[in-house]
Amino acid sequence: MNRNQKLIFSIFLPVAFLELIMIYAFNNSDNIRYFEFAVTIIMLAMAAAVKKGFREQKILVLSFMFSAVGEFFLLIYPIMKEGATGTMQGLAAFLLAYAFIILALNRSFRWSLSDGLLLLPFICVIGVMFGTLHRYLEGTMLIAVIVFSAAICIMGWTAVATLTRGYFVKRVAVMSALAGVMIFASDFVAAYQIFYPPLHSSPSIPTEIFVRATFVAAWTLLLAIVFDGNILAGGHPKALKK
Repeated sequence: MNRNQKLIFSIFLPVAFLELIMIYAFNNSDNIRYFEFAVTIIMLAMAAAVKKGFREQKILVLSFMFSAVGEFFLLIYPIMKEGATGTMQGLAAFLLAYAFIILALNRSFRWSLSDGLLLLPFICVIGVMFGTLHRYLEGTMLIAVIVFSAAICIMGWTAVATLTRGYFVKRVAVMSALAGVMIFASDFVAAYQIFYPPLHSSPSIPTEIFVRATFVAAWTLLLAIVFDGNILAGGHPKALKK
């Protein structure tokens, strides 16, 4: 871990803890939403500003950009236009963010039994979610959630599969896998917040804390990958020789 990565963790992990305190103390306050969005914008600015030595890092910056757009529609747009909802726009933006994560991390792809076993838990969890939520979804929203769920399945699986494909150095593969699992878990719980009537009508502080904690931690890990000086395993021709 280089000095810049240590700085990233020293900044954003305390920020995440501060967010959790604010959620507990001032749940549903508009100021919390603005603060959460500001954290996302700062991450995007840092990811865009740092000099990147690898194409995968440049692609990840696009995922930060669309994540910020998604956060705007989910957090800020409903505040700006009272009574409006940015759910569809937010889902579309995060769909693009996850597409770029997949594009960045899906290297040395090979279909195998071990790859299939890595995908299975994600499919099972999404199956449970649909078994619970499908009755509350209809029309365009149902189609959007199906597409989005497929995307987060593939994203989480792709991130975890970096551990076995040998394209990235171990530390980057571990950070990728952790980030993918945490984003998947965050969106799984967020789906219940948005679509499950008891949670939507009466938001739960523990679920909100879980969603934000996993979200910030995951994107902090992805930011650390963007700041990494050598993300590729030594056997790859583009790996930097130290």
